[in-house]
Amino acid sequence: MSILKSTRVGRCAVKVDKEYLEQQGWYYKNKNFKEIWKDEEHSLQILVLDLLATGPVEMIIFHETKDFWDYNLLVVSLEQLDDIEKFWRDREIDFEKAESELLKKWPSIRTMRDMQKEMTNELTNTINSRIINRIFGTE
Repeated sequence: MSILKSTRVGRCAVKVDKEYLEQQGWYYKNKNFKEIWKDEEHSLQILVLDLLATGPVEMIIFHETKDFWDYNLLVVSLEQLDDIEKFWRDREIDFEKAESELLKKWPSIRTMRDMQKEMTNELTNTINSRIINRIFGTE
């Protein structure tokens, strides 16, 4: 695994999930399993979608708010986790530069604050619609 993690392509292939984060020393606070912490200041959210037929799907999400912007990224690979951790380190020195570098690589990460709620509702409605279509055979 270490050879795989040492190349850029390999880092894109390493899956980041709760188990991986726990093995790397991430932890839960106060038995809140919806958020996993790297340290006292940095955490990722855990979103669980119950898709009925396939069972629950867990997603690791970077989410932060600054001013009137939300920053959201679905973290599925080690490369993405590296980028988030670099952002956390660099923003303490120069937030604008850290933000610029993150946006250069992941341009869709930043949205206006209320847009996240709208996107979450749209995603939920789409998933519900597909489930209903499968149940009633209209797909």
